[in-house]
Amino acid sequence: MIAGAAIGAVFTLLFLSYALWAALDNAMDAGWAALIVAVVWAVIAAVLAAVARQQLRAVPGMDQTKESVREIPRALKGEETR
Repeated sequence: MIAGAAIGAVFTLLFLSYALWAALDNAMDAGWAALIVAVVWAVIAAVLAAVARQQLRAVPGMDQTKESVREIPRALKGEETR
């Protein structure tokens, strides 16, 4: 059900983007209208990525996870990790 809702949301955003593109196409060239819609989505993506990055930095235990990941190659070679 969650996957279906996500697919529905993606299609909604797709058709809303197309509607915005078509509306802008009435006022300007179609290429410029598409570029404007793409830039709007790029800005949204950048903001979401910045927020996600801040939230990931706030997750406790990441230092321990990084250290564990660094030890994996030595552990696979059979070397003592600590």
